[in-house]
Amino acid sequence: MKGLLLVTNNVEDGEALLTRDLLLRAGLKIDLVSLSRSKKLKTSHGLTFEADYKLEEIDAYSYDFLVIPGGGYVFDLMAEEPPKTMLKIGTIAINFYNSDKLIAAICAGPMLLNEVGILKNKKYTCFPGCETNIDGIHYGDKSVVVDDNIITGRSVAAVVDFSYEIVKHLKGEKAAKDLLKNIVFE
Repeated sequence: MKGLLLVTNNVEDGEALLTRDLLLRAGLKIDLVSLSRSKKLKTSHGLTFEADYKLEEIDAYSYDFLVIPGGGYVFDLMAEEPPKTMLKIGTIAINFYNSDKLIAAICAGPMLLNEVGILKNKKYTCFPGCETNIDGIHYGDKSVVVDDNIITGRSVAAVVDFSYEIVKHLKGEKAAKDLLKNIVFE
């Protein structure tokens, strides 16, 4: 199983990097793929890191699952004119959705799924306040919500639970519980 985790400048640190770390610990392969012109990026809290690839260097459809972290970049992309990056993300997300591949989005990330209609009539959670921009069925009191092949998380505080659900969906409950045991999460 190989995952595609989309990143760019101003991505939320933990939602991108800790999610990746936890998925790697669970034995999943996951590439950080930059939506920017550069692979060298800076998180919303100033951490610099390098993506594995730029979007144009990969075949996005060869991946088995998609992870969309949150952060201020989501609002930047939604305001982008013309919406070139949004169109790229939307095309990828719709392809994954139509192929019944797992899509996981956390914090403000679910707003990007909403832009292409994926969350319509779906249960979801997101960062408080973002739900006003989403058409689905909001479960604001939940840190993580699973609806078929869509997993959503509320915020960086939900990253362990979010990653657990991704692993459970892809590798089964035993692998997900092993992940929690290995990181001494009680």
